[in-house]
Amino acid sequence: MDEQQTIIDLTSARPAAIFVIDLVKHSSRPKIEIRRIQKILEDVFRETSSLLKIKDVHHKYTGDGYMCAFLGDSSAKAVDFINAAMPELRRRLAASDQAFRMGVDFGLLHLRSNELTHNFEHFDHAGIQAARLESAAQPNQILCTETIYQIFGPHYPEVFAGAPISITTKDRTIVAYEVHPFDYLEIQQAFSDYIYGASSVPNLIVSGDSRKSILVVDDEPQVLELVSKYISNAYPGIKVLAAADPQLALTLFTPGMFAIVITDAVMPGMNGMDLTERLLSLDGELVVIMMSGYSADFASRFYETGGFRFYNKPFDVHHLKQTLDLALNRRIPHLFRRLHVIGEKPGELIMQLQLISDSVHFVFNNARKEGHVAQSLIRHKVKHAVADFVKSVRPGNDILEKAELVRVQMHCLSRLAWVTSKAADSSFPIFIQQYIDDLKKQYKGLDLILYMKPAAVEAASNCSAEAIFGLVVCELIDNAITSLSGQGQVVVDFDVLTSTKQLKLTVQDNGRGILPENIPHIFSPGFSTKGTGRGLGLHLIREAIHRLSGTISYQTFNGACFTVVMPIEENKTS
Repeated sequence: MDEQQTIIDLTSARPAAIFVIDLVKHSSRPKIEIRRIQKILEDVFRETSSLLKIKDVHHKYTGDGYMCAFLGDSSAKAVDFINAAMPELRRRLAASDQAFRMGVDFGLLHLRSNELTHNFEHFDHAGIQAARLESAAQPNQILCTETIYQIFGPHYPEVFAGAPISITTKDRTIVAYEVHPFDYLEIQQAFSDYIYGASSVPNLIVSGDSRKSILVVDDEPQVLELVSKYISNAYPGIKVLAAADPQLALTLFTPGMFAIVITDAVMPGMNGMDLTERLLSLDGELVVIMMSGYSADFASRFYETGGFRFYNKPFDVHHLKQTLDLALNRRIPHLFRRLHVIGEKPGELIMQLQLISDSVHFVFNNARKEGHVAQSLIRHKVKHAVADFVKSVRPGNDILEKAELVRVQMHCLSRLAWVTSKAADSSFPIFIQQYIDDLKKQYKGLDLILYMKPAAVEAASNCSAEAIFGLVVCELIDNAITSLSGQGQVVVDFDVLTSTKQLKLTVQDNGRGILPENIPHIFSPGFSTKGTGRGLGLHLIREAIHRLSGTISYQTFNGACFTVVMPIEENKTS
């Protein structure tokens, strides 16, 4: 071959990821059905490309199949595209009893104009290699070249099967790897289950599964007995072993035998963190749950090591059972071991999930009264915030950033749930007086003044609005204290407007007030001057007030002044 013919013209070449997809036995269908199935393929590819902001794409139909190239910077999103698109394509095609197969390669493309169509559509060697792999693939199988594996394998180790396979074509043998897409719908469900608890009780006795034991490790005899006995009663088909120290636990441990190890954090000799690292080095499929009577200082390292759930003692054993249900459903731990596919810090992500889950359970335990307007709204906001977060778990999103945001929101809602719980346990006047007395002790530089007209107290006791006044007053006082940085004056005035049969509440501080450009947004969800994710309180109380036909307004009057007006109606809520 002439040397000049082997020189690659790099001026017209661009790096690209090439996908060749074939719709299996597609051409034998009626034309109208062929077009409908092709539309499914087009829709999935278009939706995924939009989701990932992939713009530089060349594509064309090739008989029963489809060929496309992600050029330049877009080629770096090849595996994200496979993860996002292919499970969804498989689901949509399954309804038509249609399968696909795909080959993927990476290389330099020389896009030349077709003399007949004048389109740039020459896919060169990489396209030919992808087509060869597509022809050799089984239905719903994705094969990639060694080039793809070498480029993306280090970043997505769980997506590629470990061992290469040899694909023999008519004229050559190709080293290939099977690609196992990461299904984001599955991980969304797993995140939801981790936060709320398993949606269904797992089938614990699985044929051929050797992991039918749980090991509990704790140097406190009472805790060891309590947890072991609870698990034995809750899961009759599971064998429970108890170890009073880590060394005994290592002696009892056999890789592949245990589904779960529950260990204390602080024990003589070897602590629970060191034990966790030892056990996971022996058995990477093991699920480890840690308990601690101290702070959550161990939590960060525990999750980085591969731990599944961290509990501070004392904890609710029924909450523990939700985690055990998740862990015994082997699918969920398997998904969590692949989290580095969606983020570089899987341990930190799981820790955020735990904090979100703890807050959710706290809210549901404290805001559980049915028919209570404020508590119903708080529960609704929790479900809505978690649902939005779970839906955001997909390629193209910073999942850790979104987890941190919803964790802050849950912290805010937890505080509001605590307020409504305390307020519901006593009358509004008694609660608010105790609340203000506690704040006076906490903030020495704060002058808190409470005016409560007897007529207003009497009217509120027979009014449906009393159910939410505790939430309203506490949130407005909290905002005032934040703006004053704990130094200044806050006046709470509770009065009755007899002429209009309304209750009037004002909360005023002598701070700087709210900046004029922020005033139109102060009741909007997500807006806050306290930090990202904090803007739920004012939005929540306005919604609660509106549900009871009341109003809330703001004005600047020697500081910030909020005014709430509520109709005096017969008590309808508890």
